[in-house]
Amino acid sequence: GDLYTNFKWNLTMGGAVLPAVSVKLSYKFAKPNRTPVQKLISSGSSDYGYYVLLSKGFGEWVLYFGEGVSILGESSPPEQPGVTGVFASKLSHRFTTIEYRWNEDHSLLLQTLTQSSIFPQVGNLRTTSSQSISFDPSNSTDAAVVGHKGWWGKDWFTEFGFVEDYNQVGNETDIVIYLEGGLRW
Repeated sequence: GDLYTNFKWNLTMGGAVLPAVSVKLSYKFAKPNRTPVQKLISSGSSDYGYYVLLSKGFGEWVLYFGEGVSILGESSPPEQPGVTGVFASKLSHRFTTIEYRWNEDHSLLLQTLTQSSIFPQVGNLRTTSSQSISFDPSNSTDAAVVGHKGWWGKDWFTEFGFVEDYNQVGNETDIVIYLEGGLRW
């Protein structure tokens, strides 16, 4: 896989009615010397992105809503602005997450997300949601995420889970396993 670094700033803490507002910046480090197997799971370029997040807690439940963009690292050819080789120059993301905190150290995460295709023909998020029996790789991807978030000590956390593209036929990935760790300061 790839090595990422993320920084998240809470702009507001939220209140009794209003949600908290945060900004998250992400950077993926380039991995140019990849083995043939690594070429299947890594673009080899440095990518970066940003998200705007809204979150609101209700007892043990926390709801998150986010919108963001990832900028892919390779530059566009002059004859095709916005296109990096066969790939789009950016990806748009939109997600909704429900977190259930069953105690102060462990949470269950349920997320649905939509991401624009890496292929540049469309490059926008689809606005209708229905099973798409299409082999068009420029369709956006709709995925479901189920995971666990655990806190270790006061500031260290890990997330582990599964991602499945549930809305495509022909333009899909089998279940993806993810692992993420972090430090809060």
